[in-house]
Amino acid sequence: MAKVAKMGKKEFENLIRRYMSQRPEGDRAHRRHTDEVSGSFSPMLLNFVPVGKMFFQGAPRLLKSRLNIQPCHPTSANGIILEAYPALVARKFIGRDSYKGSGIEREKTRKQLVEKLLSEKLSKKYQFKIVLCKTKASSFICDTKADELDALMCAIQAAWAYLQPNFGIPEQCDALEGWIVDPSCKYVF
Repeated sequence: MAKVAKMGKKEFENLIRRYMSQRPEGDRAHRRHTDEVSGSFSPMLLNFVPVGKMFFQGAPRLLKSRLNIQPCHPTSANGIILEAYPALVARKFIGRDSYKGSGIEREKTRKQLVEKLLSEKLSKKYQFKIVLCKTKASSFICDTKADELDALMCAIQAAWAYLQPNFGIPEQCDALEGWIVDPSCKYVF
């Protein structure tokens, strides 16, 4: 992380492209074990869903915070940082239907997702219940970017992890790669 923090954006992107060009065909955009288990995108991507660019911007800042980053950089700090992936929560309730964007169908999908997040189905999967006022639930449904809804689903994963031994992170995970916290990723080795 310290090396990445000293790099410029172009230098980092060129490093990723060089790394990918040396990978075997079919595995150029290498995925971590947790990406394979969760169905998330490769952290190497610089386009489409630019996870690599997000990493470049976020990871050095997280490291600088000196907080307890699980499992990559554990410290004695009380503040704990966990990796979440909101699409993983959404898929449990609406499959791969897109909930982001404008239009009646996307709004209906967000409404269905919010209803399921407030239902007993969430309690069964995540071991707790969410209570929202109608105004807040409505704001989740109306937000075409779904940023607040994504934040809620990340909070769901973080709350679940807080209730688990070792935050639900398998002991066998590669700490350098990190881990997405979610019940579906808990027993994968």
